[in-house]
Amino acid sequence: AGSSLIVRGGAAPSLSDNVIEGGGGVVFAEGASGSFVGNRLLATDATAIRVTTGANPRVVDNTIEQAKEAGIFVYDWGAGRFEGNTIVGSGLSGVAIAGGGLPAFVNNTIRDNAEHGILVVEGGRALLQGNQIMANKGHGIALGADSEVELTDNRLEGNDEPQLLDAR
Repeated sequence: AGSSLIVRGGAAPSLSDNVIEGGGGVVFAEGASGSFVGNRLLATDATAIRVTTGANPRVVDNTIEQAKEAGIFVYDWGAGRFEGNTIVGSGLSGVAIAGGGLPAFVNNTIRDNAEHGILVVEGGRALLQGNQIMANKGHGIALGADSEVELTDNRLEGNDEPQLLDAR
């Protein structure tokens, strides 16, 4: 699926209080930043929010429901601050992080996803702090052998697999 919105090339828009239903979700790429606040992404045909190639957005107080793939995927040196978001019912993991970058996920609710709450693999790095990660079909948090993650005050509850898989 194509994307519903692409922010790239160093752009730094302020996007707030929008509803995106269906479509390919939102992509931040090529050094883009800006803010994405108070939006609702519903039943996207792919990953709801992708952050890649040096993008560093502020993603705050959004609701992501029923994404066909991951709720949020940060990869290929993407970064960003993700705070106060609710990610529910994704077809894959609620959050996936891979390939460098250093996103911060702080005080998010990540629940009822088809795979893990948060998956960090393939050299992914992240700060995970104060997140509520519940009732996912896989692990609450799954860390690959080559991941670098700081875990602080996360609540993991009711996930189908062991709450934390740490292969580091």
